[in-house]
Amino acid sequence: MSIKKRINDNIKNLNRECEQFKNSPIVIFGTASCGNMAYETFKSSGEKIEAFIDNNQEKNNGIIVDNIKCYLPEKFISEASEPFIYIIAAGTHLYDILKKQVKDLLEKYNKKGAVFTFNEYVISQNFDRIKNVYKYLSDKKSKQIYEQIILARLINCTDGFKDIFEPVQYFCLPEFSQSGMADEIFADCGAYVGDTIEKYLFYCGYLFKKIYAFEPVEQAFQALNTRAARLKKEWGLKDDQIECINKGVGDIDKKLYLAEGTIDIGGSLIKEIYSDGNSECEVCSIDKTIDGKIDFIKADIEGYELKMLKGAEKHIKTYKPKIAVCIYHSPSDLFTIAEYIKKLVPEYKMKLRHHSTCFYESVLYCYI
Repeated sequence: MSIKKRINDNIKNLNRECEQFKNSPIVIFGTASCGNMAYETFKSSGEKIEAFIDNNQEKNNGIIVDNIKCYLPEKFISEASEPFIYIIAAGTHLYDILKKQVKDLLEKYNKKGAVFTFNEYVISQNFDRIKNVYKYLSDKKSKQIYEQIILARLINCTDGFKDIFEPVQYFCLPEFSQSGMADEIFADCGAYVGDTIEKYLFYCGYLFKKIYAFEPVEQAFQALNTRAARLKKEWGLKDDQIECINKGVGDIDKKLYLAEGTIDIGGSLIKEIYSDGNSECEVCSIDKTIDGKIDFIKADIEGYELKMLKGAEKHIKTYKPKIAVCIYHSPSDLFTIAEYIKKLVPEYKMKLRHHSTCFYESVLYCYI
């Protein structure tokens, strides 16, 4: 069976189940970073969110955001007075376990409701938009990769990623890996510890004017500064050719909150709402921070990519820079980011590459 047919069959089945509960409010299972992304996604699309549920006893009866409370799953489901759509918003390795937990509780208490993973629900409800983005892609390889990513998220299986894996993230295409121009300006959004700017120096062949490296996490920023100092010395660069900026990148200049990653600091998440343990961080927009042109924007900023693009709208419309932007953090990124870029600059060519053997590191490449 072809990938396309498997996708279409899955979408039909999901839509059939969605139709039975199309007016039901949403309950989000998960209060960590995936739950936060699900909340932002559903809020922006105008869907009603009834509650959060979580197996963490400490979250029970607590307010998560916007006066929306969190409950233990059994308590909420046992007392539910109407059908809900339950969205599993957690790590993909927990999808099947949590889905089964909710279905078992619905059966135990004879309650009605539908249960979907975050990926299943967002993809099935926006499938027409996904089909449009498929048409934007410039080459056959990109379309094959896009189909494989969609199927993998629908069936929660990473087996197919080994067939589409591409090394050399951000610089795999000739348009992004050829030696640079003497006046090229590169903006690295989510510079982490400077690993990408070091690769950029290698692939640009020393020909560039300036690098702006944005990183909001203090520990990573210190490492970024250390690496930048070394690179300036090793490559004989002027001191102002690499400018490290201890800020996140978004749509407007403001102070927000940072939830540091539980596994590594590279997974730290910028949040609109404060939670216990979060620290303040500054967020800036490219349009307000950088005067003049930009030639190349790279972004891997844990789900904040669309807001970064909105804050760079003037630069993108005016200078049409090369863009290498991650689209894997939220299922909505698979269509909203390409849609927005195409709206700003319809003539952009778009290619997609996948740089891991799991759900991470899907990158959309845009260029003139």
